[in-house]
Amino acid sequence: MPCLPGRPAAVLSDALRDRLGPADSQRLDRAVLARLRTLSLEEIAALPGISEGLENRVYTAIRQSGSLEGLTEAIKTKRYPLTRVNRLIWSAFLGIPASYTGQKPPYIRLLGATPKGMEILSAVKQSGRCALPLISRASQAEQLDKTGREVWELESRAADLYALALPVPFSCGTEYTNGMIRGE
Repeated sequence: MPCLPGRPAAVLSDALRDRLGPADSQRLDRAVLARLRTLSLEEIAALPGISEGLENRVYTAIRQSGSLEGLTEAIKTKRYPLTRVNRLIWSAFLGIPASYTGQKPPYIRLLGATPKGMEILSAVKQSGRCALPLISRASQAEQLDKTGREVWELESRAADLYALALPVPFSCGTEYTNGMIRGE
């Protein structure tokens, strides 16, 4: 961790020691394949990034692949690069609808701030100049519009699934129990 300054390096070192990371997507391979095998051709066709008959290639590959690596290899081509295939697979696993692509985000999620950052955020909120709602606690998601609440639920579900990729998985609901990180 020679590229990180003192405090962040110490936090990362402690997290690694306590087996809070790193996340490894390979821990989710079978879960991803299981989810994908439940999708119909129509559901695959409705995923973000599907066009030009790609759904048929994906549908066939899902049914023939026994590993996530094998699946991506079966789908990718020069026309459909690995990054696009991976986005497609993770969108399917997480349940991200195509309708969310190309939209502006419904809120800004605040993960952490220093005291100076909190001052700036407070001033922005008071000025009314923030174009999007600022969310720092789960309870604030209740005030979002329908799309915002749907995205919040999707984000929470994604965090629960991400937790399964950690060396020691967290329990569900950490988005509702973990608050914003306040720095020094």
